Amino acid sequence: MAGLNTLRTKGGLFLTFVIGIALLLFVVSLAFENGGMGGQDPKVAEINGEKITYTHYQDTFDAVQNNLSTMSGQDYSSAEAQDAVHNVTWQQLLNQYAIQPGFDKMGIAISDAERIELLSGEYVSPIVRSAFGDPTTGQFSPEYVVEYLNAAAADQQYGPLMMQRYEMIVRDAQVQRAMEKYVGLVAKGMFVNDLEIAAGVTAANKVFTGRWVGKSYGQIADSTVKVEKADIEKYYNENKKMFKQQPSRSISYVVFEVDPTEDDRLAAANEVEKLVAEFAATEEPMIYAKSKSREAVDENYYSRAALSEEVAAIAFGADKSKVYGPVLENDVYRISRVTDVKALPDSVAISYIVLAQNADKADSILNAAKSGANFAALAMEFSEDRATAELGGELGTLPYSAYPESLRAEIDKASKGSFFKADLGQAVCVVRVDRKDAPVMKAQVATIAYPIIASPTTEKEIHSVANQFSVAAQGSVDKFNAAAAESAVVPRTARVVNTERQIAGLGEDSRSIVRWAFDAKVGEVSEIFTVEGDYVVATVTEVRNDEYATLEQVYSQVYPVVLSNKKFEVLKAELEGKSIEEAAAALGVEVGSFENVTANGFYIDGIGIAPHTIGAIAKSAEGVVSKPINDLTGAYIVVVDQVVEVENQTAEKEQVRQSAMVEAQAAQRMNQALYEGAEIEDLRVKFF
Repeated sequence: MAGLNTLRTKGGLFLTFVIGIALLLFVVSLAFENGGMGGQDPKVAEINGEKITYTHYQDTFDAVQNNLSTMSGQDYSSAEAQDAVHNVTWQQLLNQYAIQPGFDKMGIAISDAERIELLSGEYVSPIVRSAFGDPTTGQFSPEYVVEYLNAAAADQQYGPLMMQRYEMIVRDAQVQRAMEKYVGLVAKGMFVNDLEIAAGVTAANKVFTGRWVGKSYGQIADSTVKVEKADIEKYYNENKKMFKQQPSRSISYVVFEVDPTEDDRLAAANEVEKLVAEFAATEEPMIYAKSKSREAVDENYYSRAALSEEVAAIAFGADKSKVYGPVLENDVYRISRVTDVKALPDSVAISYIVLAQNADKADSILNAAKSGANFAALAMEFSEDRATAELGGELGTLPYSAYPESLRAEIDKASKGSFFKADLGQAVCVVRVDRKDAPVMKAQVATIAYPIIASPTTEKEIHSVANQFSVAAQGSVDKFNAAAAESAVVPRTARVVNTERQIAGLGEDSRSIVRWAFDAKVGEVSEIFTVEGDYVVATVTEVRNDEYATLEQVYSQVYPVVLSNKKFEVLKAELEGKSIEEAAAALGVEVGSFENVTANGFYIDGIGIAPHTIGAIAKSAEGVVSKPINDLTGAYIVVVDQVVEVENQTAEKEQVRQSAMVEAQAAQRMNQALYEGAEIEDLRVKFF
């Protein structure tokens, strides 16, 4: 228990959350055997031929959640925290069955010498440093690891669990180091050749001035061209890779908002009026506030400057029993009453020695400190918080309110330089007060928060409306839309992939809708979902499971491109073989001009974003009219009248720029390439 508590309290009992945050960055690498459910264990995923059963996934998930909870002391039961655990679990499985096998094939491994280096060498792993170092100062010593292992060996109850944590951290560090090797391997293989550097220098140092003529495709009537089905099919087949996709569902949904009615608001106002009277009459305002408030009640003490003028006037006035409020803001009533006023310091600095629950040892150390023993030496020898022990037990200066209540009670009675013992539940501390600011008057204020919410009657009525809609919407997407029009609600749309845990705009608890959508057919209408207090009814409008979207599914993307290409052919006939002036006359437009254009630009005045036209300008000789250019928004010809050489870029700077760009692109693509090289079937959406 002592050793486990050491890791929990490293860096101070007030900084344990840092370990929890750091652990979320770890890639958990524990492996579990596949479980069985009488041969009926459903498949949640398959990675490179490795079947991930429901039992396998759930065991891994439970282990991840337990590890994070134990190490950080935090609760992972909220929806947001559960999503985080799911993400870590999935990443672990990907690393185990997709990433690590790839490393093995490439010969990327961690030797025994490197493993030792991760723990105690010149370049200690950041993961090890985060787990065993001081999160406040960043200081790390291999001795911290040795002390942890010794504590694990001596602790019969928690030792095995502590060793499991240690092995997890080491494995995570090895995975990270292997990834660093992979990144280095790829990065060193990327280079920029002399031709690319020369082209980059030329692109930056040549400035073009000239003229252009053309029309945007929007100026050509659609009726003047004919797009055949064969044209669309040809474009789709030639560019099919553009339409690669993940499995997804398109849904349409309506939201029936459960808002309080005027009757609900009146009922809330009446209830608050009763609360005010009872609050004013009670002799235990803090206890009453805790029993009635629908939000957590703040028990801290605040100075006059930190309180509102109205509350401060009561707290530091003659009648402290006066009730302030109710105040209505954002549909929440707040009623406040001062519960206590006393002189307290703003900041306090302490040094402490953290011990396991050993009262006799704590008493012995306390007596030694009071007798003049060197406190820093005692801390270095006995404190189980090794991070502060190396600093002589110094925790530093913290706001008074940051200390636990059990410590504050003792601090109130203590003076600078005095010693006391405090029981913190998980441990007992011997404390020396190093600094204690002069007390200032502060007030404790109990505040009741009473939000206006819809009553059960209102909820029932709106649920009935949603149910009537659901019945009318059954059968098809058209019936769904007709029911929406009849109910005067506007359907919203979304496309979701199976990895999304919520629908944008709906909230954290909309995962159930995503899960439903992947098990439904087109036109199927959902049950009534409750999302953040509102009722939601959805229907599936499109199912996409194939590797590539069908032509029908991307028709609205393909048709405009083919239409523009047809219009280009019309304009090309008017532009080709003509001078700038002749082309302008043929199109009935004026000649446009450009200046200060470089090859690495993207915009031309009068045209807009025109990458193809800029490319043609950069390749044109002076005085030569270009061929017709099919750009993003129109067709154009250009003539360069002048090219000016400037010194915007040198070869050395261009090499640095392009090398950095190439390495950045490689870094972005490396992990994706590993996953694309693996065969992954993800069916988690059906279960989680």
